[in-house]
Amino acid sequence: MKKPFFSTSERVDLLNSAAREWTGTPFAAQARIAHVGVDCVQLAGAILCACGHIGSFDAGGPYTMDGGLHLQRSMVIDWLDARGSLFERWDYKTAGMSSLAPGDLLVFRASREGVEHHVGIFLGGSGAMFVNALPKYGVRERTIRDATWQRLLRAVYRPVEEVP
Repeated sequence: MKKPFFSTSERVDLLNSAAREWTGTPFAAQARIAHVGVDCVQLAGAILCACGHIGSFDAGGPYTMDGGLHLQRSMVIDWLDARGSLFERWDYKTAGMSSLAPGDLLVFRASREGVEHHVGIFLGGSGAMFVNALPKYGVRERTIRDATWQRLLRAVYRPVEEVP
C-alpha cells in the first residue's frame, strides 16, 4: 500500500523550506546550484532530494530548453513513469484542482507545439502556490489558479512511499 510522501506537516514544512532555499535563484539550463543557477527539471530533483523522497537525481540524459519542440515524447513524463514506485499519476481533471496536494509534480506543456517539457512542484496553501524555474524569471512561486498555468497543465504526479 502507498501513501503520499508529503502527508505529514513536518514533511510539508520541509518542502516549503526547501523551495524557499531556491527562491530567487536565476535560471540556468541544466544547472543545479542554489542562488547561482537552476532549470525547472533540476529544481524539482533538488527539492525532492532535499526532502528525502529520492536519494539522488539524474535527468536521464541531455535535454534542451526549446519547450520540447525537439521531442516526440516527454522526457519528464517518461522519467516519472519509469519510477512508478515513487510517483503515482494523479487524475486532477476528474478529482478537480482542489485535490492537488503539497509535493505534487505539475507537468506543463511549455509551448503550443511541444511536448510536456516543464515541471513545477505544488506547495499548496491558501494561494494554491507552486514553485518553478523559468528563463528570464528564475525560481519563483506562482499560483496554479492562474488561467495560463491551468491551460498548460498536462499531468500531475504525486510522490508516494510504501506503507508497511
